[in-house]
Amino acid sequence: MEKIIYWVLLIALIVITMGINAHHTHNMVYIHSLILITIMVVISMVSFIAILYCVMAFIFDLRIFHVSSVFSLILSIAVLVGIMLSNFLGWFQHHYHYHMTSLTIMEYYIQWSLIYTTIYQVDYRMKLATQLVVNKKRHSA
Repeated sequence: MEKIIYWVLLIALIVITMGINAHHTHNMVYIHSLILITIMVVISMVSFIAILYCVMAFIFDLRIFHVSSVFSLILSIAVLVGIMLSNFLGWFQHHYHYHMTSLTIMEYYIQWSLIYTTIYQVDYRMKLATQLVVNKKRHSA
């Protein structure tokens, strides 16, 4: 129920902000940014999984090369996907001429979703650690 309230408040905030800024900016810029970032997330996930599958086929099935660090492998795939997304944004800008405000709003979406995810992880780990301490005290008593 709490999450529904948060979503309703978020949607209300976006609608109110769009109403206030309608004469200053393009009034659908928030929606366009959300759609574009959703498309980019889908493209990045599909391409990351496809590239990872191909690399794993080269490593395990064909034994073409050896990887000493899985972290370096995943990092290089993430950089490659980032370059592909940059090229996608260039193509998209060339064909559809989105507002640069959309790019700024997309950055805000990413920034606040990362902040929310970090806070959620910290909260979850604190609850888990507290529960472990309580359970340990119960068993030792």
